[in-house]
Amino acid sequence: MKTLTSLTCSKIDSLNNNDLVLISDSFPFLEELDLIYPKCTGITDVVVNDMSMTLPKLRKINLSGHYYINDSFLLHLCKNCEFLKEVVMSRCSTLTCDGIASANRERPSLRSLSVGRKWKP
Repeated sequence: MKTLTSLTCSKIDSLNNNDLVLISDSFPFLEELDLIYPKCTGITDVVVNDMSMTLPKLRKINLSGHYYINDSFLLHLCKNCEFLKEVVMSRCSTLTCDGIASANRERPSLRSLSVGRKWKP
């Protein structure tokens, strides 16, 4: 299934570095990746950087609910994914305004950048 262009894995029990490597290696032509709200995750910046370099056609990514996402993570995506147009990262409480601005400067062709902190009921 090397020609798969869209992958959605919502609310899966666990997501780790090995999973991202497997996704990147198995589906190199992904244009849309949706990995929202995993119940448990163990992903590092290094693997995200590698993933963003191995998915050159990525246009849309939704990583809402990934608590570990920080400014560096977002910057890696924007630097390495030339065709990136839409980024959604809701409930990612460690992103800062400076990080978001840096990412936007790095990839000015973004159409949509949706970020938000954890909401309080």
